[in-house]
Amino acid sequence: MRLITAVLSIVLLAIATPAQRASSATFGTKPNAVAIDAQHPIAQVSVSSLSARTIAFDVRIHRWNQTAGVDVIAAAEIAGAIVVPPIFSIAPYETTLVRVAFREVATAPQVEQSYRIVMTEISALKDPPPRVIAVPLFVRPASIVGSASYTLQMKGAGMATFVVNNATNAHLYLGKLSISVDGKAVYEGNPAVYILAGTTRALSLRLSSPLSAQRAALKFETEDGATQSAEATVVR
Repeated sequence: MRLITAVLSIVLLAIATPAQRASSATFGTKPNAVAIDAQHPIAQVSVSSLSARTIAFDVRIHRWNQTAGVDVIAAAEIAGAIVVPPIFSIAPYETTLVRVAFREVATAPQVEQSYRIVMTEISALKDPPPRVIAVPLFVRPASIVGSASYTLQMKGAGMATFVVNNATNAHLYLGKLSISVDGKAVYEGNPAVYILAGTTRALSLRLSSPLSAQRAALKFETEDGATQSAEATVVR
């Protein structure tokens, strides 16, 4: 039953964003991401189905890093993780729970550790390809230190590169993003991207009007739905 390879999981994982994978029209997860710490050693994900047929999934945990803004998911599942259930079937309109923990509870890491809970459909068919649901899993540090910086690099014709330098020891999430100057919005969108601890990510944006100011105001939605404010330096 666990013959679905990690390589297949990783290839499918790269196709869509986390939000698209989690819902993918017929499946949804709550919450969108989970975390483990000393006070909460078990993470729990609720999986709901709107599929018209019963589908079985194989669940594995993979290490997740980012290099030059690109997600890198380890091919091998990690050792020491406990998944309950490791294989499950979900009937139409049913909701099931998947719980994840680690066999050894270590002290809180200095830098947040990031993983993906990868649920791959068990199917003998090659077409269509198996469904994949991927949920971010984080092992939190004892405290968050460091700061993030934001830069808008103007490229002309209303285009800009939005660079997020996450020099903290925990991840950032950019959901709905608003960029404004003097109270006027120049960008509204929903990148829905993660920037892992100690990494940098660049996003290409099309602005509604050119920027003459040196600073821009940011508002973005975090993964728990809260709104966070920041400022970006404008570079020409």
